[in-house]
Amino acid sequence: MREVDRIRQRIQKALDKADISPFTLARDLGWNRHHLAEYLKGKKDSLKAEKLLQLSERLGIPFNDLLPGGSKRDTG
Repeated sequence: MREVDRIRQRIQKALDKADISPFTLARDLGWNRHHLAEYLKGKKDSLKAEKLLQLSERLGIPFNDLLPGGSKRDTG
């Protein structure tokens, strides 16, 4: 699995667990409402570090898990 897909999967699992849509979370974080959904669908290749930090803090994901090469654990 590509690293970016592992990160997308990790974020999606956290969203599902929190029962929150990517649109709602993006809005709550002050982002364009489509930004996170487009990343999760593969329309965007990456997110800036400050956005990853916001996701980490909001969803309780270790920041390192959101970085390429940051976690070698299986998220499936």
